[in-house]
Amino acid sequence: MAASAGSSAGRAEVQVAAESPAFKLTPTVAVVLAPLAPFLPGMAHAMATAAVGSPFDTVKTRVQVGMFDSPWKAAYATVRQEGMLALYRGASMPLVAAMAKRPFEFAAFEWCNERFGRKGKGPFIGGAVAGVIASCLGCPFGVVKVQMQSNVKETYRSPLNVMGDILRSRGVLGFYRGFGPSLIMSVPSCTFYLGAYGALREALPPSQWTPALAGMLASFSMWSCLLPLDNVRTNIQAQSFRSDQAVPSFAAKFVDLVKGPRGLRGLWAGWTAVAARGPIVSACSMLAYEKAREFASTLTASSR
Repeated sequence: MAASAGSSAGRAEVQVAAESPAFKLTPTVAVVLAPLAPFLPGMAHAMATAAVGSPFDTVKTRVQVGMFDSPWKAAYATVRQEGMLALYRGASMPLVAAMAKRPFEFAAFEWCNERFGRKGKGPFIGGAVAGVIASCLGCPFGVVKVQMQSNVKETYRSPLNVMGDILRSRGVLGFYRGFGPSLIMSVPSCTFYLGAYGALREALPPSQWTPALAGMLASFSMWSCLLPLDNVRTNIQAQSFRSDQAVPSFAAKFVDLVKGPRGLRGLWAGWTAVAARGPIVSACSMLAYEKAREFASTLTASSR
């Protein structure tokens, strides 16, 4: 009887522990923060992506625009000639851009999951909507980032220098250079990446590492297929604002790259950096994202 009572008590404790939220908040804090709950996961994803991914992104950009012919040479020469912090050149722009757009992207993604089904077309519809949001909100930041990454510090010492050049030479519309290519890149890539992530998140065995594995697989497959689109966009946005040369169309730049010295293979320039960066960054950012989603759920429940 005592053993039975002890067993029942043990089960009760396990049940209480399982039902207890991972994050405990006071009612006042919960009520104040509750309106931000849908946007917190995207903010966490943005910060993790910028912290882990910026060095890889700088190397990728410098290979794509032809400054170096391999990621290893790009990384070594950049650190040797400009110092370790040069790998974070332009990192403020991706961080600000991500903080501005990711909360809305992921809020839309999760809304579509709820509206159209997590195991059906919901993740892919959500990814497409997120891609449109990413282009509309992120293009100006992307232009500044690419200009910072594709030039040495003697040309541009800060994003403010880049922004001044853009305003003087092209006006406000200069910040939307490559908007068409940005849409061509962002909508398919977000549909592919978030669609695959959402599907894998539901299909893989549940564990604390499921978001990391789903993110790694989705990122690697997406970049391997769609890197040529990113290469074209990057080369368009990297064109100097200090020249009067006309900005080429997506199709013209695509043909130009194919006819270049690297040929068709040049469309996958930077793949090694992406293959190293994508899975690592995606694993870290998706772990942060899902942990923030858990916190947001607790926040919403605590505010009721």
